Amino acid sequence: MHLQLGIQIREVRTDEESQRLGRLSTATLDYMHEYGIAREGWLRYHRGNLLFLADGEHDLFEAMRLSGRLSNVNRSISRTGRRNETIRAELVKRELERG
Repeated sequence: MHLQLGIQIREVRTDEESQRLGRLSTATLDYMHEYGIAREGWLRYHRGNLLFLADGEHDLFEAMRLSGRLSNVNRSISRTGRRNETIRAELVKRELERG
């Protein structure tokens, strides 16, 4: 029961997101996509810096703090990647409709 409700909620959110993106201009979507790619790259760079710091850390509390930051960055990378895919899909859809 809960799984089915979760799937329905996700479908509604996906549809709302699609409608929201559909109202934006192609130029805006291009900008959002470029920004998203740049942000994902910056987050990956930041993760590398955090991994470097964590590798040399000897204080347990600081290592735990860095671990929490790494978890947040990894979530942000995943979220940004999914968002980029959604925007890319909308751009491809528009290109197919136009061509």
